[in-house]
Amino acid sequence: MADWYWMKNGEKHGPVDTAHLKQLAQTGQLQPTDTIWREGLPNWVPASQADGLKFGAARGARSGTSVATAPARPSSQQPGPSRGIIKYRCVHCGGGLESEGRFAGKQDTCPMCGKATPVPLSSTMGAGAFFRKIPKAVYIGTAAVVLVAVISLTAWLALRDTWERDHGPELRQMSEQTISLIRAGKDEEGVAKYEAMLALVGDRQLEDPLLRQAVTDAHEKAEPARRKVNETKNLARLRSLEDRAKAFAASGEVKRAIDAYRQALDLIQETDIGNPQFAAAIQRISGQKRQLEDQLTAIEAEEARRAEEQRQREQQAAHEREMEAKQAAHEREMEAKGYVKHRGQWVTKEEYAKLTARGKLRLTATYFYNDFKGNVPGEAAVFAIPKDRGLQGKKIPGRSFWTKSYHDDGLRKFMEDIGGAFGWAGGDGRVELRLEPGSYEVLVLMEVLPYFSSDIHARILVTWFSEEFAKSHGVLGRYGTETVEVYPSDTTEASINLK
Repeated sequence: MADWYWMKNGEKHGPVDTAHLKQLAQTGQLQPTDTIWREGLPNWVPASQADGLKFGAARGARSGTSVATAPARPSSQQPGPSRGIIKYRCVHCGGGLESEGRFAGKQDTCPMCGKATPVPLSSTMGAGAFFRKIPKAVYIGTAAVVLVAVISLTAWLALRDTWERDHGPELRQMSEQTISLIRAGKDEEGVAKYEAMLALVGDRQLEDPLLRQAVTDAHEKAEPARRKVNETKNLARLRSLEDRAKAFAASGEVKRAIDAYRQALDLIQETDIGNPQFAAAIQRISGQKRQLEDQLTAIEAEEARRAEEQRQREQQAAHEREMEAKQAAHEREMEAKGYVKHRGQWVTKEEYAKLTARGKLRLTATYFYNDFKGNVPGEAAVFAIPKDRGLQGKKIPGRSFWTKSYHDDGLRKFMEDIGGAFGWAGGDGRVELRLEPGSYEVLVLMEVLPYFSSDIHARILVTWFSEEFAKSHGVLGRYGTETVEVYPSDTTEASINLK
């Protein structure tokens, strides 16, 4: 709260707060004729004009009556000491002053310049004087604000009147055309004209009552027609959406069919009409949509199941690849350490040599091309006859091999098949290996001979014959035969010449 200052007998006092100022008035130190001022007041004013001050008995050279006991203000036609408050100007500084009527015809001290100035018998400051006390800046600011407001209002009125004057005939014509078209049954054209009229008006508030009435008349006629037009369009769009949904469903595109039905239901909900066709469509479309959703749920469940199976397969395959990689790495590691894998177990090279030392057999052979122009040498891989199979005096289970032989690869395959026979693999009885090198055929017969010794003795009977002869005589015509006997304790190399 701003502090107060007061002027008494030309001497300035203060600052004090409001409570202290009231105390000064109650104790008589501040009298109604003393002037007071604080920040925000344009001039010093008599203390008698301050609300809330109660004046007590005076203390000082100039005593006066308190506000409570001040005599009533007499009329301006009766000069004298009881004229109430006299308003006048200081003859020295021109400042506006107020003094009690008892100073009429006397002198009072101006609180602004501190000089004694004569007090007139009655007030000389009227309304004009009051306004003269207002600063020029206030006059100028107020006048500017009023001028801007007047100019803005005038411009707005002028523009408003200009727009309605310029477009009034067009609006009335559009209203008449709207009503005329709708009455003629051309609802769509009438609605289009009505919407064009609304677009022209926009957000404007029409002042001309005739223009407002024209727009209202068009509105009353066009709104029902617009609802009817929208109803027709929405029904056509609804049928189109249903047809699309059915086509999607028929082609197995269930998700797209459901989406089309969903659009159809949204269209019905957005349409503000009471057509019974829409009520029936809601039930029909909702039912079809639910059926497709159930179907989609089943499809998605099946897809999820298949995806899970595929994921498990991929996981299993990845696991197998990982295990194979680990196995291969382990084998490389063992081989790097000098181990050999024999019958699923890792053994040292020395142990492997001991296990495979018995019964080694190497067969070499040559055979003709089918054009009889040359021989092709070949060599079979090394294979072993195990000693501890317990086959003495037993028939060898056999199986048949039939393969085509071309060049070295064919002969190598033939020799490997012989090695498979020596590994005692197959069905029952004799082992019969068949090979077709070009136009020739080789028949290999193998059997175990039951000797009384503990060593197993094997004999290979190799017979070759022409394909043409075989077709005409079966396998009985034999042009050449070689027998190679192998004992498990020996390492034998033998040649089988097919010529």
